[in-house]
Amino acid sequence: GLDFDDTNNEVIWDGKRVSNKAAGIAYHRAKLCNLHMMAALHERLQGDCVTVNAVSPGHFVNTTLRREMTGVLSLGAKLASGLLNLKTPAQGAQTCLWLASSVDIEGVSGQYFEACKEKALSELADDAAVREQLWDWSERVSGVSWGDSV
Repeated sequence: GLDFDDTNNEVIWDGKRVSNKAAGIAYHRAKLCNLHMMAALHERLQGDCVTVNAVSPGHFVNTTLRREMTGVLSLGAKLASGLLNLKTPAQGAQTCLWLASSVDIEGVSGQYFEACKEKALSELADDAAVREQLWDWSERVSGVSWGDSV
């Protein structure tokens, strides 16, 4: 989950330049923030003609994300990329394109999609209290308030 006492992930990195474990935690926290902010923005825009959804490109997209992996994790990623039929970045973008252009989901908002299908949020991503705490924190650190922008 999110750690509002370690928003810069300094504790999990513990002074290391490279850490597979810390990188994984930071990545998952960032994705969790994306889901929370999507849901919070959706709630604030209900009744408007704007839709807000979140998208996963799916697993095993052939990007350079694994370039900083070390040790066994790096070896595993190299083996997986050699054995699996990895998606190209263009293939990973298909759900974004579908969401932006399909009349089948016109008006759908506040949902999470992968492979052009709706996907349920995890319990961690569906926590309204954490979502509001993240929204409040974002307003505080950015100096921009929702009330100022509408």
